Amino acid sequence: MGTIFKNRNIQCGTKVKVFKACVWSDLMYRSECWTFTKEMEKRFLADKMSFIRKIFRISRTQKKTKESAGTDRSLLRLIRKRQMQFFCQINIHDGLEKLILHGKVKRKTRSRSTTTQSFMDSLSRLINISKKTLSKLGIFRRTEDREAWKSLIVDVCA
Repeated sequence: MGTIFKNRNIQCGTKVKVFKACVWSDLMYRSECWTFTKEMEKRFLADKMSFIRKIFRISRTQKKTKESAGTDRSLLRLIRKRQMQFFCQINIHDGLEKLILHGKVKRKTRSRSTTTQSFMDSLSRLINISKKTLSKLGIFRRTEDREAWKSLIVDVCA
């Protein structure tokens, strides 16, 4: 990838298409199962920024803002939208995944020093950031009403 991005004979538009075809598709593969923490979001956006800087040959020492370099949060929004659609799909059908999300399956206990963030914690943090205060039970109930869930996805991912 680095040789393609550094090659001066390839146009920037072609490099962006390669970026979207190769990098985005790899990132989108099973992204609906990820749990995002604030630190992961920062790393994710920083990696995306470094790719864009390589494509447009912007050095790290140049004082360019994220907006002028052409970065946005569209990929992050797309991942969040896919996560919410995946969550609704799991919650509609009865199965092991639904039991796991509801917390009805026992798991091994971990030591107190390691804390994990569940998928449900990540999803509720995402929904509550967008000024929609819903409890975990409220989120589960919202998935039963398809139209309400679709409007929530639009509100959160906009």
